[in-house]
Amino acid sequence: SNPIEIESSFVSRQGDRYGLVEAMKDPQDEVNKRGSKALHILNVNQTMGEKGAVENVNTMKTEKAKPDGHIEVTPGALVDGRFQVVDQTSELVAHLQMMQEAKSEIDDLSIDASLSPSASGRSRALEQHDQSVKIGRVFDRHRSWKKRIYRQIWCRMKQFWDEEKWIRVTDEEDAAEFVGLNQPVTLGELVQEHAEQTGEEIPPEMLQDPRMSQVVQVRNNVKELDMDIILDEAPNYINLQHEIFAAVMEGAKASGQPIPLDIMLDLMPSVPNKRQILDKLKGDEQAQEQQQQAQQAAFEQEEASAQLDQEEQRMNIGATEAKMMRDQVETEAQAIENQMVKQGLEQLLG
Repeated sequence: SNPIEIESSFVSRQGDRYGLVEAMKDPQDEVNKRGSKALHILNVNQTMGEKGAVENVNTMKTEKAKPDGHIEVTPGALVDGRFQVVDQTSELVAHLQMMQEAKSEIDDLSIDASLSPSASGRSRALEQHDQSVKIGRVFDRHRSWKKRIYRQIWCRMKQFWDEEKWIRVTDEEDAAEFVGLNQPVTLGELVQEHAEQTGEEIPPEMLQDPRMSQVVQVRNNVKELDMDIILDEAPNYINLQHEIFAAVMEGAKASGQPIPLDIMLDLMPSVPNKRQILDKLKGDEQAQEQQQQAQQAAFEQEEASAQLDQEEQRMNIGATEAKMMRDQVETEAQAIENQMVKQGLEQLLG
């Protein structure tokens, strides 16, 4: 196929190619003309008077053109209205209005970039969408041209990429994935993979076979692959992030539930070194959690020690009470024995 891709915004009947600026030339010429006429009217004025109202017309014009000029008229000319300066305000206003209409026509043919910097992402997206409709055909053709360019790039890859290549494919910063193209696969590698899948052992004489190093297959052959090319227009990501963050904060405020610091920081847009800060917060949380665990273990050990002390005290008290009871029993038994001996002696002596 032809590797050259050409696209034009518009093509005239005569085959001339042109863009959006071509339609803005005439309105711009009118803006320049009306601005020049308005400036000329501001710099010069017309006068009107009867013959003889001034002694010399040329001298009057020269003096009137000077910033500090002085015009002399015949006596009574100003009172009688025989000399007047023509009021050109209406003509000046007409030129300015027509200049503004020409500017509006230019704005209708293009996208107005004068959007409020403080506008939310949603409002900016709506304004840009409404304005992009005016030149939607141009952007459609530009997208079509870009897609054809990428298709041509893929065709050149299929045409010239015949060696093994590794391509890094990833959608996230910290998750890298590599895809091999035109990977040669030997017979030995196929046999090894089959053995790993089935659990069979490879005979040693087969491993020594020189045919094991022969390339029998090419994986991910570029010439046999196809690619889906999807162009995604990037939104105003920063403003959308601000809007999402504001919505989350308002929702949390309304519900009365606090948001963890790491989640809040992750949602905050335009924060430099956000990943390093989150990692540090996680490290601090882990250290704090370990410290809490150590404190909890020490507290549990102290409680266990106190319980042992209490149990030992209870055991000591029990032993003391048992000894006292034993001593009391022994004392009572001795007293009974002494009483019996005394009674026996009294009976013998009596």
